[in-house]
Amino acid sequence: MNKKEFMDIMKNSLLESGISDIDDILNEYEEHFLFKMADGFSEEEVSLKLGDPKELAKQFVQEAPVIKVKKKNRFLTGLGLGFLDIFVGCIFLALFIGVIALAAVAISSATAGVLLITKMNIASLLPVMPYKSAVMFSVGLIALAILVFITVVYGFLWFKQLLVSYSRFHKNCMAKASNKAVYPAKATFLQVSGKLKRTLRGTILVSLVIFLVAFIGGYAVSALEAKALEFWHVWEWFQ
Repeated sequence: MNKKEFMDIMKNSLLESGISDIDDILNEYEEHFLFKMADGFSEEEVSLKLGDPKELAKQFVQEAPVIKVKKKNRFLTGLGLGFLDIFVGCIFLALFIGVIALAAVAISSATAGVLLITKMNIASLLPVMPYKSAVMFSVGLIALAILVFITVVYGFLWFKQLLVSYSRFHKNCMAKASNKAVYPAKATFLQVSGKLKRTLRGTILVSLVIFLVAFIGGYAVSALEAKALEFWHVWEWFQ
């Protein structure tokens, strides 16, 4: 069945069961369809993977004689998730630190590029070179900063998506242990709109080309200025 048929059957089933938060439930499944279809799956494939909408709707019904859930099951599930949270938390912390480190690299590269092109060698942090070489290398450094910054954007968005995905996994595990309704899993891969994805990819391509051209050109100009392929020795950069 297609998306409309699936959503209509689920909506009718929820209405017949007298569920109060129908809109929230339908929004969850609507979002799941959108994400899966953005990854190339057809409406029929998504519907088939989700299962029978009537059966899915039944899990949201709170029956009068609620099934007794052993506290032991909830305790063991919560304990297991607690240990998993510690492990996953360490991974999230490492990812977060990596994103922050890349942001620092982007800022440093952009700052160095600006200082070179404006002839502001603060505290002699940058190597001395002719202005032509400085301009070429500064353009390359700024292009590199843009590349790394986009990587930071991707990293932040992916980090956020992983948090959402793990939060849903955590919630569903506890729901299963309590015999409660389980919502569709959230994707672990990056979820961005097609327009933003194309914009980021285009910027990456342009920045990469500028970076390569600027650094190759900077090397060539520097070699000509110093009349030596190892121009850094001529200008005594490492002495």
